[in-house]
Amino acid sequence: MKAVLLGILGFGSVVFADFTLESSAFKNGNCLPEEFTYCKAAKNGHIEQSADISPPLEWDNPPAGTRSFAIIVTDPDAVDLPYFDLPNKVISPSAPRVVVHHWILVNIPSHVRSIPEGAGSEGFVEGGKPVGRTKYGLTGENVYSNVFKSFLSKRVEFSDEDPKKMEGVYGDYDGGCPPWNDMKAHRYTYTIYALNVEGLNLPEDGMFTGDDAMKAMRGHVLGHAKLVGLYSTNKDLIKKKYCSSGKKQKKGGWFQRRAY
Repeated sequence: MKAVLLGILGFGSVVFADFTLESSAFKNGNCLPEEFTYCKAAKNGHIEQSADISPPLEWDNPPAGTRSFAIIVTDPDAVDLPYFDLPNKVISPSAPRVVVHHWILVNIPSHVRSIPEGAGSEGFVEGGKPVGRTKYGLTGENVYSNVFKSFLSKRVEFSDEDPKKMEGVYGDYDGGCPPWNDMKAHRYTYTIYALNVEGLNLPEDGMFTGDDAMKAMRGHVLGHAKLVGLYSTNKDLIKKKYCSSGKKQKKGGWFQRRAY
């Protein structure tokens, strides 16, 4: 494959101009439609349950020698603060941020070039979703395994939510739910890695995290491609900056500025 070298990044991986990751549902650097998230801004109140469907993904022109793929979905703008979603508190754009994982799918066969909408999630399931072998690869635990073990699980965000039923192991995809009091739009980042091995050395039962997967990929990444969707549930930010949930996009909105 003839590829143009753009630069060397982490894990010794290389960004090739020809290796691309796209979605028919949204464009890189633009809004992430709300159906691909766990929560959305509510008409009455702060937030409400969203559809939590995994988006369609397509990729092409991987580096020569690719023997499998891995898809990792992260939010590098997550917050871990006591005033998460609390009234009369505002999370500054400059507040400390942490990276969390919303989908860990590895050992995708090298002949696969797409994953259809809903393949990783057809909606949120209280109490968890299976980890391990799927039709498209091997999935690990996403961030919600820990979220519903934390103090956040004690807060009932949705009227039909039972905190006692929320804790569990969450596999496959679950979308983001950025705090409604966060003044920063979150960059939901979908990354596909081309690997030089058919399978990573990870538990077949799926009991591994995003950090575990990243460690297992070290030394095996030939290249990668990214797709970023911006999203917020903050009504003030939505109103000021035009973008809420993948509506028809306007020139000059914050969704047109790539923030990575």
